[in-house]
Amino acid sequence: MLSFMKKESFNLLVLAALCLCLTLALLGGALFNVKKTEGYLLGVYRSQGHALVKNIELSAQNLLKDFRHIEMSHQGKIETFDVDFGFEVRENLFQELLDLLLKLDNPEGLDLISPDIEAFLYKNRLLSILILDDQGNILRGTTTIPKELGQLLKKALKDSFDSVCLGPLPQKDLFFVGRKAQDGSWTLLLLDRKGIDFWAIRASLKIALQELWKEASGYIRVLDPEDGMVIWEEGSESPVPNLALLEISSELFLDRSFIAQVGLDISDFHEFRTTNRYYVGISTALMASFSLFLVIFFYMIQQRYLRRVQEMKDALAKEEKLSSLGKLAKGLAHEIRNPLNAISMALQRMALEFEPEDSEKREEFREIGLLVKNEVKRLTDVIEAFVGHSRQRMEFGPQDLVTLMEGLLSLVREEIRTRPITVDFLYAKRPIHVWADYFRLYEAFLNILKNSVEAMPDKGRILVELKKDKRAQALIIISDTGKGIPQEDLDRIFEPGYTTKEKGLGLGLAIAREIIKAHGGDIKVWSRLDKGTTFYVTLPVKE
Repeated sequence: MLSFMKKESFNLLVLAALCLCLTLALLGGALFNVKKTEGYLLGVYRSQGHALVKNIELSAQNLLKDFRHIEMSHQGKIETFDVDFGFEVRENLFQELLDLLLKLDNPEGLDLISPDIEAFLYKNRLLSILILDDQGNILRGTTTIPKELGQLLKKALKDSFDSVCLGPLPQKDLFFVGRKAQDGSWTLLLLDRKGIDFWAIRASLKIALQELWKEASGYIRVLDPEDGMVIWEEGSESPVPNLALLEISSELFLDRSFIAQVGLDISDFHEFRTTNRYYVGISTALMASFSLFLVIFFYMIQQRYLRRVQEMKDALAKEEKLSSLGKLAKGLAHEIRNPLNAISMALQRMALEFEPEDSEKREEFREIGLLVKNEVKRLTDVIEAFVGHSRQRMEFGPQDLVTLMEGLLSLVREEIRTRPITVDFLYAKRPIHVWADYFRLYEAFLNILKNSVEAMPDKGRILVELKKDKRAQALIIISDTGKGIPQEDLDRIFEPGYTTKEKGLGLGLAIAREIIKAHGGDIKVWSRLDKGTTFYVTLPVKE
C-alpha cells in the first residue's frame, strides 16, 4: 500500500510538471504571436516615418528649386517655375534673418571680435556683421570689407526709406539684411551664396513641415552630418507628458545629404500593446486553468480506477490466501477427524463392554468417559471453526456487553494470574445491549485480548473501556502497553496468515475482524513502537 501511495505521488508530480510545461508552452506561443504583431505594427510606424521624411524631402526640393528660379530670373535666366512658392520661400528666408538680427539687442556694445560672435557667425552661416553710421559709412565689422563693397552697401542703404533693408548684391553674389537703430546707425548681416542656400533650405523645410507635419505629435530634427548642427527642428522630444515616441533616423537630400531624426507618437500602439497583452494573459490563464482542471479531473478518474483495481487485487489475493488456508484446513481437519472418530467409537465400545461391575468404579469410569467425550466434541468444534468460521450459522440475540466483557476478563485474569500484568475494566453504565451471537463475539474479543497479552512479555497493563460514541454506537477500546506494531505492518495485521510470532498462525485478528464485520461493526487500530497498541471496536446498539 505504501509503494502504491508513493507511485500516486510520483504520478501527481509528473502531471504537475506536465501542466506547468503546457502552461509555459501556451504562454510562450501567445507571447511569440504578440511580439510578432508588435514587430509588424512597429514596422508600419517606421515605414510611415520614412515615407513622411521622403515627402518632406520632395516638397522642400521643389520649394528650393522655385526659390532659385526666382534668383535666376533676376539674372535674366527665365524658366518655368511656381512664383508663389518661390516668393514664399524668399519671404520666410528674410524673415528668419530679420528675426536673427533682432537678437542682437545692443549693436553699439556688441563685441565683434569675441569667440561668441565667431560661433554665432558659424552657426548661422553668416559672412560678417557690420555696423554703419547714418550716412552708410562702415564703422566696424567682424571682417574687413573692401571699399567697393562698402560703396555698394552705402548706396543700397540710401535708397531704403524703411527701418529694415534687405536685398542681393548681384555684382558680388552677396546678400545683406539690415536694421536701422534710433540714432540712425545700421546693423547689417552679410551672407554669401553658401549662407543664403543654408537659410533657403531652412525656409523650404519650414514650409514643407507646416504643410505635411501639421499637428502630428512628436518631433522632427534635420542635422548637418558634417558638423552635427541642427538645420531645422519642429516639435519637441516630449511635447506631452508620458508621450511614447518611436525614434527613427533617415537620410534627407537637399543639395547634399542631411540626417532627419523623427520621433513619432506611438501612444496608440502602446495602448494596443497593453490591452493585447492583458487579453493574452487572461486567455492564457483561462486556457491553463482549463487544462489544469482537465488534467486533475482525468487524474482523479485514473486514481479512482487504480484504487479500485488495487482493491480488487487485494481482495483477490485475500481470497486466494483464504482459499489456500481453507484447503489446508480441510486436509488437516480430515486427518484429525479420523482419529477423533476412532476415539469416539472406542469410547462407545468401552462403555458397552468394559464398564466395571463395582458401582464406585463404574461411576468414576463413566465420569472419565464423559470427560473424554466432551473434549473430543470440543476439539471437533475447534476444527469446524478453523475450517470455516464464516460459514457457521450465527444465533443473534440481545447481549449485554458489560456482562460479556466481565466474563471474558475473568478468564483472561485467570490465565495471566502468575504474570505481572494488570487488567482494568471501565464502563459508564450498564447494561449496554447489542444484537449479537454471544459466543462468536466472545471469540472475537478473546482473540484481541490474547494479542494484547502476547504483546507484553514482561509486565504491563491492559485497559478495556466501554462507552457510547457520538453516533450512539457502542465503543469498546482495548489498549495495552506492549511493544507496539511497526507502522508499515498496521495495514496487514488483519490479513489471514500474517503474523510476527514464531508459532502463530495469523488467524486471530483476521477472525476477530470478520466476526465484528458480520455484526455490522468496525475495528481500527493505533500503535507506536514501545508505546503500545489500542484497538477501537464499534458495534450498533440495540435499544
